[in-house]
Amino acid sequence: MTLLAITSRGLFELVLGKTVGYAIQAGAVALFAAVLVVRHRARPTPHFATMLGLWWLLVVASLLSVWASAQPGRVAGAAIYAVVMVFLAGLMVLLGGLTYEFGPGRGPGPALVTCAAIMVVVALMQQFGGLTVFPGTDFGTLRTQARPPAMTGSFLHYPIALGLMSFVLLGIHAVQRRRLYLVAAVVSMVAVLVSYSRSGMVLILAGLAIGVLLSRSFSLVARALVAGGALAAAFLVAAPTDTYLQRFLSIFSPDGAGNAGRIDAWQTLLDLWSRSPLLIGSHAGEYTNITSNLAPGGAVASPESGVLQVLVSLGLLGALAYYGLMAVTTWATPGEVPWFRAGLLAAIVQSLIYQSVEVLPFMALFALTPLLARTSRTPPTEGVQDPQRLADVSDRPSTRKGHP
Repeated sequence: MTLLAITSRGLFELVLGKTVGYAIQAGAVALFAAVLVVRHRARPTPHFATMLGLWWLLVVASLLSVWASAQPGRVAGAAIYAVVMVFLAGLMVLLGGLTYEFGPGRGPGPALVTCAAIMVVVALMQQFGGLTVFPGTDFGTLRTQARPPAMTGSFLHYPIALGLMSFVLLGIHAVQRRRLYLVAAVVSMVAVLVSYSRSGMVLILAGLAIGVLLSRSFSLVARALVAGGALAAAFLVAAPTDTYLQRFLSIFSPDGAGNAGRIDAWQTLLDLWSRSPLLIGSHAGEYTNITSNLAPGGAVASPESGVLQVLVSLGLLGALAYYGLMAVTTWATPGEVPWFRAGLLAAIVQSLIYQSVEVLPFMALFALTPLLARTSRTPPTEGVQDPQRLADVSDRPSTRKGHP
């Protein structure tokens, strides 16, 4: 239910509006975290103290930045931006910095498969079946096809949330060896690639490359090359490859669609940051969709980069704290199989050149990944195991090589 809630803002918008949709998403993930803390005994991981320290650094940087940005008409936007970023950072601390005790069960796999299947089916119906009920339908931008926001309510939210979910599914398959999870992961990845989303393409391709490198397994590299060649061949035969290929290659071209504005935005933000208090920033809430969606007032500019958005809004201290939390969350994720960490590292990479660190489905799934990785490690048939032993194993660096 939490997964569906955080990926279904478009559905809520149909009846309740965008602001209420955001509130439902935030409430769902906050309730989930609260239930974990109350119902399942929480114990700190070795990373908890570092994560808590980074969270407090972000709080201080946010307060100072709101104070520095408190000009007439901008106080509400600055405060709302700071609250949202502190909230998302807090999720990383609670879900990545703590371990929880669970009894035997099915694990997160079935829920992830169900949620991914719903997202893919609805998005494909919108992209190729003419479904126009959800807000933001984008027929016509790329020939006669659509970039499907589907239930997520945004072109950006769908591919990066589903892309991150696909690596979690791939990681669960590597742990439990169930083909259902492999099929769900591959279908999700292909759905992201055909959604015309360049941020999604970067996340998927970078994640696969990082996963192969992290595995340190020659056999996995060989299988990845064979599978990638087969997938590319099938894609060349079945898909309108010129459109997809041009879309992907436009990532690297200054003349690609939207890239000129993206580069201009980067230059503007770097100039603004260089003329503001470097450590705390003084433009909180000015370059983020959070303000335009949740705060009173007009539209704001898009930074087209997660790291520059945090830098100009919360300064160097805020950027170090927020991205530091993302890095520690990645390290806190069990590393016996490469795919969990590969998805998180790819998510960080794509956020450098695309605006995503404020996206609630994306950041909620990012924060959930350590928990999903830990709870996928004990198949139901193994029964109840000693939670302290499981926690110790989860947090101990792996010495196994070649495990896919």
